[in-house]
Amino acid sequence: MEPTDRVDPGRAENGDYSIFAGFYYGLRGACIVEFGSQHSTKGGKAVFGPGAYRPDLSEGITTIADLPQPEIVSYSRNDKRNVCPRCGHVAYRDKQSQRTLHDLGNLALWCPRDLVITSSQHDCTKCRKYFNADLSDLAPPGSHYTHRVMDLAVRLVVEDGLPYRPASWHLWRDHRVFVPFATIQHWVEAGGKKGAGAYGHRLPGLGVG
Repeated sequence: MEPTDRVDPGRAENGDYSIFAGFYYGLRGACIVEFGSQHSTKGGKAVFGPGAYRPDLSEGITTIADLPQPEIVSYSRNDKRNVCPRCGHVAYRDKQSQRTLHDLGNLALWCPRDLVITSSQHDCTKCRKYFNADLSDLAPPGSHYTHRVMDLAVRLVVEDGLPYRPASWHLWRDHRVFVPFATIQHWVEAGGKKGAGAYGHRLPGLGVG
């Protein structure tokens, strides 16, 4: 069916703005929809459709302390016993510590999300050495960010072609995780040749399941 008729968007009835997708199927067949800045009026006041631009409330903030406070999610790797990665001996817990990792934000609450991980340190009596509970599935050693934050940041640059500064803003605006652009640059350069995933990890999915 070839669209020939044009429809005024102001004629949408019952608040149904489905016609603003570009085509409208009515009694006369398929019609082309003309887009305008105002879709309809109600009592002399403009009523905008679902595509109205609403800027991010945090846009313009220049101080990290002024950003929304993160949701804190407790995570435990505090085992009484653990296998020594050097010799395979079962070692008992000697002490415990905490580590904070910045993860993809909580989009339901529209705020950042931090994982506060309580992990154990073990004393191997056979090796006479200490070792920590393994957290390598969550983040690289010494990192303040989870693997999936790092992987997503690298993909924005490598696959989508975003410069570092816009990639940093994209991570905050759409995923509520703040990563300085210089940190993203470091991750991309450390990831090797273009197209390779950083640190050999794949993005498991957006948001926290």
